[in-house]
Parts: sequence; structure tokens; C-alpha cells
Amino acid sequence: MPHLRFKKSLKLSLVASSLIFSQVVFAQNSSKYLETNERAKVANELYASLHGNKKFFLEDTDPQMSALMKKYLYADIASQSALSREHQELVTAVTLTTLQVNDNLLEHAFVEALNAGVAPLKLREAVYQCVPYIGIAREIMALEILNKIFKAKNIKLPLEDAATTSDEDRFTKGLELQVGTYGERIVKMRESTPDNQKHLQDDLSAFCFGDIYTRQGLSLKEREILTVAAIGTIGEEPQFKSHIRGLIAAGGSQNEVIGVITSINPYLGFPRTLNLMKYANEVFQGLNK
Repeated sequence: MPHLRFKKSLKLSLVASSLIFSQVVFAQNSSKYLETNERAKVANELYASLHGNKKFFLEDTDPQMSALMKKYLYADIASQSALSREHQELVTAVTLTTLQVNDNLLEHAFVEALNAGVAPLKLREAVYQCVPYIGIAREIMALEILNKIFKAKNIKLPLEDAATTSDEDRFTKGLELQVGTYGERIVKMRESTPDNQKHLQDDLSAFCFGDIYTRQGLSLKEREILTVAAIGTIGEEPQFKSHIRGLIAAGGSQNEVIGVITSINPYLGFPRTLNLMKYANEVFQGLNK
């Protein structure tokens, strides 16, 4: 009997040690703000630096949910994303431009980006970058909101012309950019497209890449970061994977890809976010072979 009690005691001790070790590992892998219990302080300081005394959404009617969202956005996500503050703001603006489910939230994101120091031209170009993916109806709605904010801040419109192509060379320069970024598979894709569908491939090269990607104001890497955010928000797997490869080819890192996915997570929810991370990991595995 003493021997059995000893074995039982030893087993319980091992279980307890295992639980303690798991808790230590979890703490080591958690955000620094989770470890130090300063999430509210960090979130409030960052939010105040961007919005002053303006209340966050739902503070009066749903203070608990408001506080949860505020800490998640401005403490957890802000610290976990590998993107710079500027790029986090642009990704958020593009995500909400793509979703376009709440005008107040989109306006909030545009104001925040400007308050964070994002240049008006960069912010406009980020919204312009969305048009091949979201279509002209949502593009017009987003620009109307952005221009209202520009006017309220006495930013003279129209902003400077950032185009670098003309009707004569938009297709040629767009296709050149496509092939240079995504490789010979673009050529093969065009060759395998039936004749009665090739106009769509031509439009993709001319409009998406010739008219939009070649514009000044954002680097190619930045345009790929924002495209990964927009297409990730839409949820189209093949194009999402393609533009992850494009981001890497443009000088981006795997951590920046993860940073984009992290930054859009609060607006998409975990099911879609985890699927995007799965797709990204499949691309990473292919790149590492």
C-alpha cells in the first residue's frame, strides 16, 4: 500500500509539474502585454495618440465590449504585427475599404491613418490600389468618404497626379510588371487562355498593373502588402497565394505576410484568418523547397 501511495503521489507531482511547465511556456509565447497585464494602459495610450479624447465605438452603450475590442486592436494586434505603424494603418484602411460594411468605421480608419502620419497621397493610393479587386461601386463610395475627410482637414483636392503610363503604353508596362513580379507563369497563363476570353487577361494587365500598380506614391512592395490585405479580405485562395509570392518577390518577408494577416484578423474573425494563415503556410513551404 505505501508503494501504491508513493506511485500515486509521484504521478500527481508529474502532472502538476507538467501543468506548471505548460503555463510557463504559454506565458513565454504570449504577447508582452498579456504577460505584464498592461494591455489597457498600452491600448489607451496608443488610441489617445491617434484620436485624442474621442471615445471609441460603443463606449457608452456597451463599455465591456468596447474595452475588449480596444485592447485587442491597440495593444495585442498593434504589438503582434510585424508591420510598421504606417503599414498597419494602410492595411486597416484597405481592409475596411474592401469590406465596406460600416461607413463610420471606414472614416475612423482614414482619420487614424492621417493622424498617424500617413501622407495623404499614400492613403489615396492605398484606396486606389483596391479598385481592381473591389470594383468601381465600392471604390467610389470609399473615395467619397476619404475626400470628405481631406476637405475637413483642409487638404486641397485633387491631389497630385501619380500616373506613369498612358493609353499607348499601359498594357505593355503592365504586362512587363506582371511577368517581372510573378514570373513566366503569367506568359503561360495568357497562352492557355481561349481567344474569346483573352480580353480579360489584357484588361488585367492594362488596368490592374498598367494603370494602378505603376503609379507613384507607393512602392511595389507596399502595393503587394495592400493587395494581400484586400484579396485576403475577399477570401480568394488562388489570387491570395499568388500575391503572397508577389510580395516575397518584391522584397517582403514571411513575417510581413503574417503581419498583414494579423492586422486584418480583428475585422475578419478567426475562421477566415486561420484559413488565410493555412494558405500562407502552403506558399511558405513551396518557397522553402
